[in-house]
Amino acid sequence: GRMEEAQPASKASIAAREKDLGNAAFSAGQFTEAVQHFTNAIEHDPRNHILFSNRSAAYASLKDYENALKDANQTVLLQPNWIKGYSRKGIAHYFLGQYNEAAEVYAEGLDYDMSSDLLQNGLQDVIEAVEKQEVLSIEDANREPPSTVPKLKGAAWVPLITPYTRTNKINWIAIDQLVNFYANKGVSGLLLFSTVGESSALSIEERLHISRRVVAAAKGRLSVVAVGNYGGNIDEQVSCVQKTYNTGVDAVAVIVSQLARQSESEDVWKENFTKFVEKTGNIPLGFYESTLPYTRPVTPELLTWTMATGHIHFLFDIGDTRAGLHSKVAAAKSQADFRVFNMNVTTSLYGLQLGPSVGICDAASAAYPDLYGRPSHTHPTPPIPFSLVSLIPPTRKPIKCGWQATTTRTDSSLLFCTAF
Repeated sequence: GRMEEAQPASKASIAAREKDLGNAAFSAGQFTEAVQHFTNAIEHDPRNHILFSNRSAAYASLKDYENALKDANQTVLLQPNWIKGYSRKGIAHYFLGQYNEAAEVYAEGLDYDMSSDLLQNGLQDVIEAVEKQEVLSIEDANREPPSTVPKLKGAAWVPLITPYTRTNKINWIAIDQLVNFYANKGVSGLLLFSTVGESSALSIEERLHISRRVVAAAKGRLSVVAVGNYGGNIDEQVSCVQKTYNTGVDAVAVIVSQLARQSESEDVWKENFTKFVEKTGNIPLGFYESTLPYTRPVTPELLTWTMATGHIHFLFDIGDTRAGLHSKVAAAKSQADFRVFNMNVTTSLYGLQLGPSVGICDAASAAYPDLYGRPSHTHPTPPIPFSLVSLIPPTRKPIKCGWQATTTRTDSSLLFCTAF
């Protein structure tokens, strides 16, 4: 009888055979051969995400990270919910020195599985690489103040939080992402190191690193002001201000209550302030009414006196009454381009109605940049939720909104709004 002819091997069987050969070559350290076998397999099964993943790993082992990235992209495209694809892609970006892209990929994969050690470890490697890079980037060169004081524009500002990793280190990648997030939401500027939250646990060196990182990430899209005096005697505070300004920030905010003890009079404070500004020279300065180490409000009279020195150009005001805000704004009108940034959510809309010299910089603006980035002095009708928050009677304080104060860096810093 007739002999049956041998049937050609199916595409699937050829792909499976080439995959096995590729895996064997990879295990033997023969990465070039592995690439060829996986390529042969892909020709017969081009929709198999595992084949692209395996070839990506082989390319990475050959240090050909460009091709490793191309195959990793194809892996994720074919199977978006497969964790290993994000790992392959993150590794390729990492070795290409594209740390922000790597972090974004790992974060995208973690959306599918937050418990993945593969992705968590990859993200931690990226953060540690950026940390080493950041430490090496320190510059000690003195920076000459500008001939004219930079203008701090815009209505919506944000007190930037400091993100940490699970191992209690500064998350440099998250800092970049936060800055980009706020820039894309229409925020005008950032205040660094408001002392009512997690930033109070930072060392001076860490603050300087963060300032430099934020300035680099902002790329001129947002103004950046950093708090610059953290205690100590006048000379120590001046040194901190100078180092802070050297990081590239637009201006330095001075904590009012650091210039005199709580028991000391306003005359003593004025004497210390005079010594302070004589030594800081033409560095652009302003005030921050912090609650730490204690609250020392800037009265309209004191604001007028300090403005006359020519050294103070803005105020971050923590007062909680319309009358108090109004009186400071009125005093500030004697100096062109002086800005008052209102840090109290209940008087936000009222502050904007006082004119273009007033901006918003409170915890709610950090949590709701879409809401706060839209109102402006020329916007006749702010969004309804914004208007409702600002219509809270000034004689009562039915809500409290702010960053939960923390005593250690390991505590969570969460936005809270509570009725009382």
